[in-house]
Amino acid sequence: RSNPGAVARLGNLTLNTNKNMRKVKLSNLTIKKIKEKYFKNIIPEFYQLKGVIENSPWHNKESVFDHTLSVLYNLEKIIRNSKKEVKQSLNKIIDKNPRKSLLYVAALLHDIGKKETITDLGGGARGCPGHEKKGAQKIKKILNRFNLSPKESKIITDIAENHGVTHDIVGLRCKAFQKGAKKEHSLTHAIVGLENKNFQKEY
Repeated sequence: RSNPGAVARLGNLTLNTNKNMRKVKLSNLTIKKIKEKYFKNIIPEFYQLKGVIENSPWHNKESVFDHTLSVLYNLEKIIRNSKKEVKQSLNKIIDKNPRKSLLYVAALLHDIGKKETITDLGGGARGCPGHEKKGAQKIKKILNRFNLSPKESKIITDIAENHGVTHDIVGLRCKAFQKGAKKEHSLTHAIVGLENKNFQKEY
């Protein structure tokens, strides 16, 4: 579950707003501020997820908004408890930003396509089939507001589009990651592990 006081840091990643094009640092992004709608005018699509409720083996009548907060909290916990080599990998700068920053943006936006794909599956179940592809389409537009290189934007988009493909995206052979390799942790495997040949070739 999400911890209101947990911190999900984005390094020095900055965001361009459409209204005045000033850069807003997200280095102090916290779950508490997200819940207090601090970024509502910057990423309004994310706050719309409060009204998207799933009911499945993975989400027990849970809003996508709350689920994402849990992902951020769990991700921060994993990184904090990970081994030195994993932290070094996450701190590596791609073009402008460290991998950790790109990972957090991907985690924040990974289910952004669920608003358009929420479906009644029968028997009281509600899910979002195909949300990864739809989300990737939305993310490409949202990331235009961020100070990212094309390569960094592609990394974020690829993580979000493939975050459900846990069999194809494998993490480092690190016990700290394997121990918590649940669905919400597959994002970490995608950006850190890079054992998948397609990811190795590009990144």
